[in-house]
Amino acid sequence: MYIAHDRLCKDGSVTPGVAAKVIGACSGLTAFAVAMVAGLAADNTAEAVLSRALVAMIICNVLGWFAGLICERTVRTALDAYTTTVAGKNAHASAPGRTLAAEEVLDV
Repeated sequence: MYIAHDRLCKDGSVTPGVAAKVIGACSGLTAFAVAMVAGLAADNTAEAVLSRALVAMIICNVLGWFAGLICERTVRTALDAYTTTVAGKNAHASAPGRTLAAEEVLDV
């Protein structure tokens, strides 16, 4: 997936909130397309199909945005915990005269 360079932080990570917006937009547009196809297949009038598709798009956009926020927070929490764990192991491993066991290096 291509992300513009202005959306990246200095460490190469994505700016907070971008993933949530992308997930919300994708779910909203998918809901719009599904509602359009379903409405046309059911031989509904054009204004009924469009109005229902727009309502579905708005609702799914908001729900997708919330789901994206939850996913983003979950990933950031897991990465922070992993980074803290790795930093702790590296500090412990760098003690003078200490040799790491294979399990500590591989994190099995």
